[in-house]
Amino acid sequence: MVDVEPLGRADELGGLRGFLEPGADRGRALLLEGEPGIGKTILWKAALDLAAPRGYRILTATPAEADAGLPFGVLGDLLDPPPEQAIALLSEPLRTALDIALFRAPTRQGPTDQLAVNTAFLRLLRQLTSEGDVLVAIDDVQWVDAPSMRVIAFAIHRLQHERVKFMGTARLPAVGDRVQTLRKAIADEDFRRLGVRELPLNVIDDLLLYKLDRALRKSELDRVYSASRGNPYFAIEIGRFIVERREDLMADEPVPMPASLMEALKGRVAGLPAGTRHLLVAVAAASRPDENLLRQLDPAAARVLEPALRASVLERVNGRLRFSHPLLASVVYAMADAETRSGLHSQLATLVTDPEERARHLALALSGPDAAVADALEQAARSADARGAPDAATALAQQACDLTPAGMNDAITRRRIITAEYRMRAGDTPGARAMLRDVVGATPAGNRPPLEALRLLGSLVLGGDDLAEAERYLVEALVLVEADVLTAATLERDLITILLQRGKTREALEHSARLTELAKTSGDESLIAFARRSQGMTESNFGPVSPDTRAMAANLAEGQITATLDDQSGGLHPMMLWGALLKWSDDFPHARALFKRALAETEGRDESLRVPVLFHLAELECWSGDWLLAAVYLRECEKSVLHTGQRSYACLPLNAQAMLHCCRGELDAGRVAGEQALATASTVGNDPYACRALATLGQLALAGGDAVAANRWFDRLRTHPTHVGRIRTEGDEVEALVATGRMADAESVLTRFEGYDDPWERAIGARSRALIAAARGDSETSVAEFDVALVEHARLGMPLERARTLLAYAAVLRRTKQKRSAREALEESLAIFRSLGANAWLRRAEAELTRTAPPRTAAGELTPTEARIADLVAAGRTNKEVAAELFLSVKTIESNLSRVYEKLGLRSRSELVARLAASHETIAKR
Repeated sequence: MVDVEPLGRADELGGLRGFLEPGADRGRALLLEGEPGIGKTILWKAALDLAAPRGYRILTATPAEADAGLPFGVLGDLLDPPPEQAIALLSEPLRTALDIALFRAPTRQGPTDQLAVNTAFLRLLRQLTSEGDVLVAIDDVQWVDAPSMRVIAFAIHRLQHERVKFMGTARLPAVGDRVQTLRKAIADEDFRRLGVRELPLNVIDDLLLYKLDRALRKSELDRVYSASRGNPYFAIEIGRFIVERREDLMADEPVPMPASLMEALKGRVAGLPAGTRHLLVAVAAASRPDENLLRQLDPAAARVLEPALRASVLERVNGRLRFSHPLLASVVYAMADAETRSGLHSQLATLVTDPEERARHLALALSGPDAAVADALEQAARSADARGAPDAATALAQQACDLTPAGMNDAITRRRIITAEYRMRAGDTPGARAMLRDVVGATPAGNRPPLEALRLLGSLVLGGDDLAEAERYLVEALVLVEADVLTAATLERDLITILLQRGKTREALEHSARLTELAKTSGDESLIAFARRSQGMTESNFGPVSPDTRAMAANLAEGQITATLDDQSGGLHPMMLWGALLKWSDDFPHARALFKRALAETEGRDESLRVPVLFHLAELECWSGDWLLAAVYLRECEKSVLHTGQRSYACLPLNAQAMLHCCRGELDAGRVAGEQALATASTVGNDPYACRALATLGQLALAGGDAVAANRWFDRLRTHPTHVGRIRTEGDEVEALVATGRMADAESVLTRFEGYDDPWERAIGARSRALIAAARGDSETSVAEFDVALVEHARLGMPLERARTLLAYAAVLRRTKQKRSAREALEESLAIFRSLGANAWLRRAEAELTRTAPPRTAAGELTPTEARIADLVAAGRTNKEVAAELFLSVKTIESNLSRVYEKLGLRSRSELVARLAASHETIAKR
C-alpha cells in the first residue's frame, strides 16, 4: 500500500513489527497518535503491508469527518466485502440484526436489539479466527460513528484470548470521545500507545527531495523546517507552495512563506481549475463519494477531477475517491461559499439512498426551519433506531426538533418526547429526564401534560433524585390513559417497580392485581410474564414465595423456559427479578446464573439496567463467602452508577460496600459507607435501601460487640414506616436484644420466622430460639436448637452464618461445662472466620477461646471434624469435594489437614492414607 518504507520511522516500524508478530505478547490493541499531518496514516498503511505476509485477515475502515453521523458506516466498511461464510454460521436472530444494521435487510417493527448487533460482530470475529489471525484496522478512530464504536468496543472487550488485534490512528489533541470509549474496552496491559513524533531536519530534507519536483535552497529548507516544526505533511505543503511560486518571482525577490498549513493548502486548492474545485466540494460533502455518485452530479466527473488526482489532492481507494489528507477536505469545504454548499447538498439529497444521509444533506442545505425537512429527519431517526443505533437516532431527532417551524407546537412537543426516548435507549438517562421535564413544565396552565411524556418520566425507575416524583408522573398518566389497555398495563408495570422501591408493598400488591387483569385482557405475553414476576416479588414481602413461582424461576435459570428484556423503556431486567426471588429463597446457584445472564444481556445497553444486578451479585457473594468476587461486583456497580449519572442509584453500591466492610470486620469504614447509604437513600425516597442501610449499621455494631448501639439501629429499622419486607436481620436483632436483656422484644422478632421453610429461616430461626432458651436458663432446649441449626446450615451456603452459630453454640456449651465439645465447635468457627477473613468475628471467637479450658485428650488425638476430614481424604476425595460435602471452605479443609498431619506426625496425603488404612485393618482384626 505504500511505495517505500516511511522515512525516519525506524522506531515506529519496529514497534509495529513487534505488535504484529503472531504469538508475540505485545498487547491486543495499538493506537498510533499524533497531530494532523505527522504521518500516522502512512505508518498505518505500512502496518497493513507488514500484516499481510504474516497471514492476518485484515478488516479495514478509513472514516472521514462526514461519516461520523452515519450509523454503522464503519461497521459496514470493516465487513466489506462481507465474510458470507462466517455470516451464514450466525444464528438467525443475530444474522437478521446484523443485516438490518447494515441495510442488507429491511427493518422490522420495533427497534433492532443493540446487543444482537454487538454479539453478531463478536461471533463473526471469532469465526474468522478459525482461519487465522485477524487485524481490525481503522484510520482516524475519532471519526468512527457512535454505533460502530459501540459494536467494536463490545467485541474487543470480550476477545481476551482469541487471535484478534486492533490497530488504529487517532488525532492529537483528541477529538470527541471515541478513543476514550475504545480505551475503556481494553485492559491496561493489553493496550499500547505509539506516539508519532516530528522528524529531524535531515529526514525532512530527504522527504522533500523525494516529493517535490525541485530541490529547495538551504535557506528555504531551514525556513520550511522552522515553520513546519518537523511535521512532514506541513513541510511538503509549504515546500510545494514555494516551488510553485518561485518562477513568478523577480530575481533575488524573497519567497513568501504561508502563515499556516491551512494557507498552504488553500493555495494548493486554488491552483486547480474552477470546475474541479466545484466538484471537490461535493466530494467533501458526501459521506461515500464513489465515482458513480459523482457522475450523476456531473457526467464528466472523471475528466473534471483528473487535475485533483494528478496534484495528489484526491486518491482512489477501493473504487471510492477520497482526499489524500483529511485537512484538504476541511479546506475545500470551507473555501466554498454558502450558496455552493447548499446547492450541492440539495443535489446529493436527491441521489443518495440511505435515509439518514439524505436527511443530513437536506438539513445542511437549509438556512432555517423547514417542515418537510424536519419530517425527513424524524423518519431518518426512526430508521436509525430501527437499525439498532439509538445514539444516531437521538442526533437526527434533535435536528428534527430544531428545524420544525416555531408555530408547529404539537409537532415540536412530539419530537422532543421522541428524542428523549432515543436518549434513554442510548443510555443518556439524565439528558432524557431533563428533556421530558421541560416538556411537562412547558404545558400551558389548565392543560394536561402529554401522556407519553408522563409515562417515560415515570419509567425512569431509579433514574431521578426523587422516586416520589416518578410515582406522581405515573399516577397522573394512569388518569389520562382511558381505554388503551396496553399502555395502562405498561404504566402499571412501571408503577409497581417504583412502589416496591419506595417500600409501598401493599399498594404494589394492589397494582399487581390490576396488572394481572390488564395483561390477560391485552394478551401480551411479555406483560403476562411480568405480571407473574411482580406478583411473586410483591408477595415475597409478606410471606414465602410459592412453590410454583420458585419452580418457574429455577426452570428459567436452567434454560427450560425463556424470558426477554421488555422492549418498552423502563422496568428492571426480568432475569434480575427472577434471580432476586431465588436469592431470597437460598437457591444461590440458580440465582447466580440468572444474575449473570442479566449482566450478559444488558451489556452495551443502558447502564441503569446493570446497577441492581451488580448489587445483588455483590450481596450474594457476601453471603456465600467469596468476598474477593463481591468486591469485583461492587467496583463494577460503582462504575455503572457513575456512567448512569443517576444519584439515586448511589445508595446501592454504598450499601454493598458497607456490607462487605462488615463481613471483613472493617467496622469504621463500614459505618461511614452505611451512613452515606442511609443519607442518600433517604434523600431520594428509596425506602427499601434506607432500611438496608439501617440493618447493616446494626450488624456492624453487633460485630463490634456493641449490642446497645446495634439495638438503636435495629429499633429505627423496626419502626420505619415502610419496613414490611425481609432484609434478613432477624437473627442479628434477636442476638442484640438477648444481649441487652430485652427478651420480650426478642420473642416478638422470633415470630417473623413463622411460615417460612427456606434454609436461612430454618437455620437462623433455630439459632435465635437457642439464644433465647439459653438466656432463660433452658440449656437443654438451647443445645437441641443449636443442633437443629447446624443441620440446617448444611443446606445453606452461608459460611459466615455457620461460623457464628458455632461460636454462639460454643459459649453455651462452655457454660454447661461441656468444654471439649465447646472447644471443638470453637475451633471450627475459628477456622472458618480465619479462612474468610472475618476479622471482627475472629476477634470475638479468640476472646471466647481464652474462656474455654484446653481439651483433656491424649497427644495426637483428632477432633471429630479433623477425623471426618481425614477419613474422607483417605477415601480418595479432593479437598474441594470434602469442602462441598461438609459445607466448609477449601481453606478450612486445608487448615484442618495441616493440624491432622502435625498431630499424627505425617508429611503427605499418601502417608495419611496408609496410616488410616493400617488403623482400620487393626480394628478389623480385633
